[in-house]
This record gives sequence, structure tokens and C-alpha cells, in this order.
Amino acid sequence: VYCWSRKRVEGFAEYLKKNGIKAVSYHAGLTPAQRDKHQDMFLKDDVDVVVATIAFGMGINKSNVRYIIHADMPKTTEGFYQEIGRAGRDGLDSDCIMFYSWADVINYDFFLKDMEDEDVKEEFRQKTKDMFRMAEKNTCRHREVIRYFGENMNNCGVSCDKCRGIEAEQLIENNEEAVKSVLNTDKTGSPRDMERVSGGKENFDAELFGELKALRRKMAQEQGLPPYIIFSDKTLKLIAGTMPQNDEEFLEINGVGRAKLEKYGKVFMGKIKQVYGLDPKRKAGKDDCVIPLLNTERLEALAEKYASIPNLKHNTDMIPEYINKEREKYSRAYEAWSAPEDNDFIQAYERTDNIKELCRIFQRNPGAIKARIKKLELE
Repeated sequence: VYCWSRKRVEGFAEYLKKNGIKAVSYHAGLTPAQRDKHQDMFLKDDVDVVVATIAFGMGINKSNVRYIIHADMPKTTEGFYQEIGRAGRDGLDSDCIMFYSWADVINYDFFLKDMEDEDVKEEFRQKTKDMFRMAEKNTCRHREVIRYFGENMNNCGVSCDKCRGIEAEQLIENNEEAVKSVLNTDKTGSPRDMERVSGGKENFDAELFGELKALRRKMAQEQGLPPYIIFSDKTLKLIAGTMPQNDEEFLEINGVGRAKLEKYGKVFMGKIKQVYGLDPKRKAGKDDCVIPLLNTERLEALAEKYASIPNLKHNTDMIPEYINKEREKYSRAYEAWSAPEDNDFIQAYERTDNIKELCRIFQRNPGAIKARIKKLELE
């Protein structure tokens, strides 16, 4: 989490800690020993969040950063571009969220008053205004950043809030746990404008992924290593998605070689068996994944879950009439499928392949259900 001042950093870090989040601060006001300690804690996953000024991050190569949150608008587009580049270096989807307002421009201008060189002062002032204007534009976030540096690209189409047509309030609903603390600590006490950039889809068992992460962290602490040295988040999610049951299956996972198989394979496959039992049900298919069998009670819980999820695409005059009509029967018709939903769908399909029942559970029309079965290669 990036903040514009040391005071904001300390206040924000303290707020997160009071709300049960493992966080540390990082800024030039700390001693070198304190900064080194906090940086090491972050690299080793001993804390989940580092709240920092721009003093943090230069040369840091932590692969599994899932969120970059700017609690205050960056001073320049160059800084913004550099800072968001620290997310998702392992290739997995990561989110970049920025809160901004014109008050940020005014605050930064205040700190230019002691600068003697008028040309340099005006250059910084213009860059800050450019950053604000870019955030305000109603066009693809990715394209605008690239354009600032003199290059061109097509709209990303799916990976930013503008291309997806999602408003800040909807993003907050879908990322509530990630942004709740930021909203509550806004200087004005009111929600600020927000932008978000995110990636595509993943398919893995979230519960198992959490168990594997805990195991990785324990082993990393015992060996005095950063957790990603054992396995990256990307590899852990592949393990949680394919659930290998023997050495051959474990070796097929990207990021696992013979040395890591011999060193960690038995322990991680043991954790899979511990979570799902010694003889988990196998999904017949190309990848021969292991999928836990859902009971009827779990299916009903899924049905309640998807019946209560609001559409990202709210019914408006801009939505074609045929979509609104379809949503009278299936509330999530024509919504994009998410990675967690795919995971739920795969597990539900193991319990029932009845199209009508799957339509009821996931609030999708029969065509969407059949298309998903084909897409996920479940037949």
C-alpha cells in the first residue's frame, strides 16, 4: 500500500494492525535496521502488507504480490507505472487499485513551494496534473498508461474497470476485503474515486491453496528461506488445481523439477491427502484432476450463494431487452464466469450432470451451462 507521507504510512499501518492484518511500515524516517527488518518480513511472508512511501520497492523482487493499492494518487505517471509493475511478477492475476482526488494534486503542489527552480517546479506540477487527468479519463487504463510513454495498443477489453464497464461501488463489493481498510481511512471520510486493473481467470481449490501456503510458510521459516523459493504462488495454485497423487503427476506441474519433487513432493502430496482423504474422487478427463465430491447440502449452499450475487452488469436501458428477459429466469445470465465459480462448477458437476439442476444452482441458462461443460472439458 502506497501513501504520500510518513504520517499517512504509520497511521495506515497501525489501522491495519488494529483490524487483524499483519502489516509493517516502510519509509525514510525509519532506521536502516528497521527498514531491513520490515523488508525481510515482507519477503518471507511473515507479514501480509507493507505500507510505504515511494522509498520502498526499488530492487525488490517479490514474485507473489497480489495487490498494489495506492491510498493516495501517485505524484507522476512514471511513478505509478513503476509501482504497479511490482504486482504479479509470477504471472498470476493481480489487482492494482488507486484512490485519488483533486486534493492530492493540491497537497503535492504545497510541497513544491520550497523548490527554487521554477522550471523544475512547473514540470512536477504538470506531471501531477497529467496523472490526475489520466485517472479521470473514461478510456482503457492500460492504453492510457502506454500512450503516456508514446506507444499505442488496443483496449485491453477485460482487464480494467473502464473496459469492463464497472463502477467503483461494484468493484468495492467484489473486492471488499481488499479495499475496506482503504475506504475507511480516507482523509475526507468519504469514498474516493478508484481504478482497478486485473487479469483473467484461474481454476484451483481455494481451501487447499490456503493449506498449501501455510505449509510452504512453515517450511520456509524452518529453512530460513523466502516462501517463493520453495514454490511460487503460481506453482502452488497449479498444485491446488490438479491435486497430484504421485511423483509422475507432481513432476508434470510447471515449476516442479526432480530436485523439488524429492525435497518437497512427499510433504505437499501428504497435505493434499490430509485435506481430502486417502482416496479422493477423481475427475475423469484430460488432466485427471482430483475433485472432492459435493454432497446435497453443499449443492444447496451453492444455489443460495449464486442466487444472492448481484449482477456486475446492472439492468439498464443500455442492456439489450433479450438479456433482461433472460435474467427474469436466470439472474446471472450473460455474466462473465469467474475462477471461483469455475471451481464450484467443476465440483458441482461431479455431483450432478443434470443441466436443469446446474441451471438452478448457478442461475445460468442451459446454453451457458452446456458451453461451460465443453469449455472446462468435463464431458
